[in-house]
Amino acid sequence: MDSVFDELLETLETGLSHNMPEQAKFIFLGRIFEALSRGDIDNKQAIQLEEKLALGERKQYEILLQYASIGQLIL
Repeated sequence: MDSVFDELLETLETGLSHNMPEQAKFIFLGRIFEALSRGDIDNKQAIQLEEKLALGERKQYEILLQYASIGQLIL
């Protein structure tokens, strides 16, 4: 589990040090969820990576997550 987490963390830190655009951050968020769903990382690691993305509070992008996860908005 740690090797996938370490790889994601290294990629994220490199991207952030090179001013990763917001769109790329959302794509990376998808990679985090994919790794979590495969069991390659655990919830704690996923949260740690998500917080490093600095996308703001999850409530601010919850709608985007719903469309990306299930294809529709659930109110």
